[in-house]
Amino acid sequence: MDQPPELPPAGAAQYYEECLERLRDLADWFFHGWHSYLEPHVWRDL
Repeated sequence: MDQPPELPPAGAAQYYEECLERLRDLADWFFHGWHSYLEPHVWRDL
């Protein structure tokens, strides 16, 4: 008997969006050598 897929926890969509935003920011820094944050910048916990 097949089980229905588990639904992501509440707030998962926002978490995934914040992770993608973080990855884009890190990619800018890694590939282009710059970022749009003022120093000293502290990454908030996800």
